[in-house]
Amino acid sequence: MKPFADNVAYDRLGSVIAQQGNSGSRIMLDAHMDELGGMVRRIRPDGFIPMQMLGYWLSGAPPDQRWVIIGSKGPVLAVTDIWDAHIAHVASLDG
Repeated sequence: MKPFADNVAYDRLGSVIAQQGNSGSRIMLDAHMDELGGMVRRIRPDGFIPMQMLGYWLSGAPPDQRWVIIGSKGPVLAVTDIWDAHIAHVASLDG
């Protein structure tokens, strides 16, 4: 974009913002690299981390996905897990 813009900037989310002049029409070019994500909602006392999924996820996709959670103290490696049907059934009988 640099040959076509007066100014090129980047934000903390990885967006590229190019500006040509200060007036006239505005054009937005939107694209992504098929990278979906999740937003940490809280950290439970048992260490599990509920997430708000970002983007369109197929229901079978999140289990066993590897993640890098970026926090104020640095990256944390994580893996998405789901309740096994047998454990969920036993838990519902106990609850």
